[in-house]
Amino acid sequence: MNPEDYLKVPTTGQVSDEYILVPVNDWLMLATSVEAKTWAKDNGEEQLIFEFHFNVDAPEVQALTGREDNDIKYACWMDLTEDGHIDESPGKNVKYGQLLTAVGKNVPGTLPNDVIGHRVLGHVEHSGSFANVTVVAKPS
Repeated sequence: MNPEDYLKVPTTGQVSDEYILVPVNDWLMLATSVEAKTWAKDNGEEQLIFEFHFNVDAPEVQALTGREDNDIKYACWMDLTEDGHIDESPGKNVKYGQLLTAVGKNVPGTLPNDVIGHRVLGHVEHSGSFANVTVVAKPS
């Protein structure tokens, strides 16, 4: 595929100009991937972020959005120790700890990828034109 070719392809209809978001609610969702990203802080330091992707495959969500796959994100802004390890002290990396607990993996030796393939109950909130998972728990 040559992306430049698409600069010469006209539209054949009207292009959607509104997002159809996963509704605000608690949804059962499947962890599909995780990305490690960095964000530049104002002071020049980099902040580590684990961005987990989940698919909300509830039939009512699929019907509303018209999509079989409804990808939604859960971002964990990670605190690190002075020596560069994930900070496991009380009150640090709580969102990550809650996710590991929700999938039964909050034990020594767990990697972020170990979450993939597990279901959680996630609470979805909207922020502008985005839907994000804000809280996760173990499905009942």
